[in-house]
Amino acid sequence: MLTLVQFDTQDAFEVIADAVPIAQTKPLTPDTFQPRGGTPLFDSSAKLILHASARANALADAGDPAEQILFVTFTDGEENQSRSVSRRDLFDLIAVKKEFGWTFAFLGAGMDAYADSTAVGYAHGSVQAFAPDGAGAGEAFASLSRSTASLRDKVRRQEPVAPDQFFEDKAAEADRATRGS
Repeated sequence: MLTLVQFDTQDAFEVIADAVPIAQTKPLTPDTFQPRGGTPLFDSSAKLILHASARANALADAGDPAEQILFVTFTDGEENQSRSVSRRDLFDLIAVKKEFGWTFAFLGAGMDAYADSTAVGYAHGSVQAFAPDGAGAGEAFASLSRSTASLRDKVRRQEPVAPDQFFEDKAAEADRATRGS
């Protein structure tokens, strides 16, 4: 299942897909994602975590199997617009969800992805910086795809998952370093 939310100052929680089977997800195009101002990263992240928690609770209440939750933040900017959730609030929320087996991954361009993400609880092994251009975004999505496929394979084979080491390769980061972006 895929839930995809875009966030910016125009709409801090624009739901593009909500618990849609991946095979049924509409193709994402450059028109899907249009930069529209600031980045309410803390507010949007907390709202999405609570949204995913509600779904997980509903599944549990219905007696359905739990889902392996992978929470990915893909951003081209640092936090600069949140009004209701602090850095500490988000850190605490992420810490609680990690205790329940959630995996958090962060991909950031045009910022210090490591400083910004680890300050709210993401682990270094689950963070990647990418070049702030189309090629960099392509590398980041490819790396995310490979790591997601690996995570799904491990879950399917009932192998242990290392949620703090989501990225098995950091090709997007290597691309950024090579091209000097």
